[in-house]
Amino acid sequence: MKQRIQSKLGITIHPQGLEVAEVVTETGADTSFRVARRELLPVAATAEGAPVWPLDRLQPYRSGRGSTVTHVLTGLDAANVLCRVVSLPTASEAELGPMLENQLENLSPLPPDQVVYSYEVLRKTEKQSEVLVAIARRDTVMERLELLGKAGFAADGMDVEALALLAWLRHEHAWAGDEPAELALVVLEHRSATLILTCGGAPQLVASVPLQGLGGEPAVMAATAAELISAELRLALAAVQSARPEAQCPLVRVLQRPAAGALASSGLDPQEMTNALATQIGLPCELLALREAPSIAVGLCLRHRPDGAPSARLNLVPADVLAEKQRKTRRQQVKLVLLGVAALYLLVVLIGAIMLTWRYASGGSLRAQLAEIAPARDRARGLQTELKLLQEKVGDQSVPLECLLAILKAKPENLFLTDFQFVDGEQVTLTGYAPSASAVTDDFNQKLEKSAVFAGGTRLAPLLNQKIRGGDAVRFSIQCNFKKGAVTSPGGGRRRGR
Repeated sequence: MKQRIQSKLGITIHPQGLEVAEVVTETGADTSFRVARRELLPVAATAEGAPVWPLDRLQPYRSGRGSTVTHVLTGLDAANVLCRVVSLPTASEAELGPMLENQLENLSPLPPDQVVYSYEVLRKTEKQSEVLVAIARRDTVMERLELLGKAGFAADGMDVEALALLAWLRHEHAWAGDEPAELALVVLEHRSATLILTCGGAPQLVASVPLQGLGGEPAVMAATAAELISAELRLALAAVQSARPEAQCPLVRVLQRPAAGALASSGLDPQEMTNALATQIGLPCELLALREAPSIAVGLCLRHRPDGAPSARLNLVPADVLAEKQRKTRRQQVKLVLLGVAALYLLVVLIGAIMLTWRYASGGSLRAQLAEIAPARDRARGLQTELKLLQEKVGDQSVPLECLLAILKAKPENLFLTDFQFVDGEQVTLTGYAPSASAVTDDFNQKLEKSAVFAGGTRLAPLLNQKIRGGDAVRFSIQCNFKKGAVTSPGGGRRRGR
């Protein structure tokens, strides 16, 4: 299988800063990937508290400036995306989209024209399919796309950051052993906690719990946050156990994710939070320790598959935006082709002009040389014409001689020729008198037919009886044909003799 190399760029945007990662994927007999470069770019807050994004530091990653990036990916955090798992009748890919669009009013708290949605199939049986549906406000999505546009990037995909984090944890084998079939992950972030619940390896819940306004001692803050998180978690666990009675209680893991290299500013102690959550829900909880800070930007690249594989269906970029980008790409390709054709045309014109100039310059010297040799050339042409005429004359002289010799050999003594005529080098006509008809037919004509000179045969005209000087005579006319192509025309003529 031919190896394909693809470079993808993941960009995440948080209030604390940006994370950017370029991942190179090599697809062939085996698929491998490597992180080519990765950066954490903190923001600088203004006096009003609004973040100033370091978009200028993303310029080295733009295509055409030493980068080979083919896909630009970003994501939205769980607070800006509504994720729901729905059960639908199993249908083809062409039917599943319209089926979900018809149910969008029941799934979304906002009117359909104000949201964008995407989906991916989690499980599929012969009759039922579990589908994860992600819904986001259209203005939120467009705001993110416009922000990336200011940095010179047009996003090809927009995913859910919580799922990208889960993909990174799986790739890095973050669990102590094998990944548990049922998992509840609590991610402590800036002023919020993201809940991820999986069953059989597939996500069943992605939700965000606000953690603003917490105060007091660390233990009190942890207990308050645990109460908020456990309420959401209990509802999700009840829904999963209702749909899947065979599902076991998951192991709850707590992860504190730094944002852009800085510690989460919620003020929660991770260990205190883990202990308080175990007390609230009555399930074992562990603090997930990692060798390095998790990378959502890398996770976005891991989840994105342009071939449309079911494991990476989510893309919240509106269809009209993607279509416009494709049109721009095609227009750019057409422009490049036209520029290439124009450059080739100019090159051909330039080469033609150079050749014409060279030929004109060399033509002057050739004309001068031809003028010098013109007299010798004319003399050579004259000699050639004279030589050709001489050759024709030499060839023509042998024809009448051979003809006369053949006639003399065949003519009886008492037969007289009064006229003979060459016609177009193909025949000779003989006219004369004989004492009798037999002298013409039996003696003279038969001998002529046997002659090699007249291989084309003879044709005897009707004989005429005439009185000559008081005696009887027979007048004759014989047409003798030469062998075709064997004789060159002597130009015609009349000979008289006896």
